[in-house]
Amino acid sequence: MNHQQRLEEAKAALHKLQTGSLRATVRDSEGNSVTFHAPQQLEHYIKSLEAELNGCSPRHAFRVTF
Repeated sequence: MNHQQRLEEAKAALHKLQTGSLRATVRDSEGNSVTFHAPQQLEHYIKSLEAELNGCSPRHAFRVTF
């Protein structure tokens, strides 16, 4: 399964989560099944796949502590 196929599968899974399904399962790059229970986790995974397709590394938020 290539990056584009995984991205399409992840977006379809996100749609299921947002429309009321309790969980969505997709395959990662190694062929393992990953189950997401919260849309935020899946959105992060989608952003990571999109970054891979665009040849970029995903951006991460920084936490500043004093």
